[in-house]
Amino acid sequence: MKLLHPAFQSCLLLTLLGLWRTTPEAHASSPGAPAISAASFLQDLIHRYGEGDSLTLQQLKALLNHLDVGVGRGNVTQHVQGHRNLSTCFSSGDLFTAHNFSEQSRIGSSELQEFCPTIL
Repeated sequence: MKLLHPAFQSCLLLTLLGLWRTTPEAHASSPGAPAISAASFLQDLIHRYGEGDSLTLQQLKALLNHLDVGVGRGNVTQHVQGHRNLSTCFSSGDLFTAHNFSEQSRIGSSELQEFCPTIL
């Protein structure tokens, strides 16, 4: 059995988050349990990794590290079975720069929601 690329798990999770974000209400996993909205999912991430209602840049980086995004990869093109993979893995610093985040930035729900597609 061929193993999947290590980034596949992170990409799948982030893709699901992106799809979930566009759905007004996510369905609960068990009958009778309240549905979890995309907004409450983002708030849960902020409360888990941040302080209060926002994340610092270091806390966002810790979340990205947990998802294995922007770490441990060279920023190079790799050959996959004779084809060139032209995708580029950006560092977390590159992603922060693209969104004008600095060490003084506080990332709230709306900023995190805007940032999520960049991770994909």
